[in-house]
Amino acid sequence: MSFPPYPAYKHSRIEQLGDVPEHWEIVPVKRCLKSVIQGWSPQCENYPADAGQWGVLKVGCVNGGSFDPSENKALPSTLEPLPDLSIRRGDVLVSRANTRELVGSVAVAERDYEWLMLCDKLYRLRVDEQRCDAAFLASSLSTPAARGVIEATASGASSSMLNIGQAAITGMFIAVPPLKEQQALVAFVQNEAAKIDALVEEQQRLINLLKEKRHAVISQAITKGLNADVPMRDSGVAWLGKVPAHWRVLRLKLITDSIKAGPFGSALTKDQYVDSGYRVYGQEQVIPGDFSVGDYYITADKFAELRQYETRPGDILISCVGTFGKIALVPSGIEAGIINPRLLRRVCKTPRRTRGGVGFVAGMP
Repeated sequence: MSFPPYPAYKHSRIEQLGDVPEHWEIVPVKRCLKSVIQGWSPQCENYPADAGQWGVLKVGCVNGGSFDPSENKALPSTLEPLPDLSIRRGDVLVSRANTRELVGSVAVAERDYEWLMLCDKLYRLRVDEQRCDAAFLASSLSTPAARGVIEATASGASSSMLNIGQAAITGMFIAVPPLKEQQALVAFVQNEAAKIDALVEEQQRLINLLKEKRHAVISQAITKGLNADVPMRDSGVAWLGKVPAHWRVLRLKLITDSIKAGPFGSALTKDQYVDSGYRVYGQEQVIPGDFSVGDYYITADKFAELRQYETRPGDILISCVGTFGKIALVPSGIEAGIINPRLLRRVCKTPRRTRGGVGFVAGMP
């Protein structure tokens, strides 16, 4: 998408900003604010606050760029609330601590939430409304350039939980047009985003229809065959119904060599995971059917100890906890590794075509 150029530009002298319209100001974020505060961390209940009950926001309330007030924990009745930490319309909330991808996430409160308070992992930025639009500021802090600065600035002892200081946020330089222009830009962006969201929703609807078609094709081929005119017989299994007369109906255990559950109890715990080595496969891969995701590893010594749980291409993995019954066929080319306690592994009988057949049946709806 292209836009008409402004009459004149100037160099911002800020690397991540580059050239900007000549009449825009280059200022640190703090010049756009009335106040910045950090919340508190009382010991809360493990459930969200009811209507009219005080709650403390969780850091996840800003994930995804939109404010989610349901991400909170109820304040115990034994603790006094701190009304000065409550949320008002136009507050810009920034995550102070999170993973590298989420630290510095920004969202704007669209209305007052007088019963919800700031947690210690969030900053609350209140803008100077005569100078800056809250949504414009939030968008400025969410651009790829700003995200690059935030992720480079964040630090911490653990790679899974980083922190960014208040000064790093308020000292970041942004390009600020006049207020009316900010508001016009925000309205334009929101309108275009709504159009894009509608297109994404329509594409997702089409994807879902294609997935249904895919399941129907697999089900028809695997349970009925390709020849619609072949003689059929009752399979004797309710969910299979009729099958081609020359097909055999077997229990799955007759075409698998073994069934193995993942390591039990203290045999494998998260404190034994390392940054590299042998992969640990679990529901993270099986549920979406994607073996490229995930970053849990164990050492070579631990792998040797748990070798009986090794998984290889052609194995069938079954989710057996929580979202149970999800099934995936292990593809070729995966990293060597084991299954975790949330999976069952079926090793299929040869020849390889039997493995593929089991994989297709496993993927049926």
